[in-house]
Amino acid sequence: MLLISQNRAEIAFCQRELGIQIGHRSGEDNELMLRGEKILEESLHKFRELGDKYYEAHVLDDIG
Repeated sequence: MLLISQNRAEIAFCQRELGIQIGHRSGEDNELMLRGEKILEESLHKFRELGDKYYEAHVLDDIG
């Protein structure tokens, strides 16, 4: 069970990093910015499911 939880945390972390790269570096491209935000929201959902308050706060900061 630990391996499954660890994999989910790693996926959430990678989604966060991808969302940051796409969303925050999109320039004036609103479509890319929205795509990055959606990926960040998916990451947030996973961190909430895992009960990881630390990264939940980081993703909320990234979205905000």
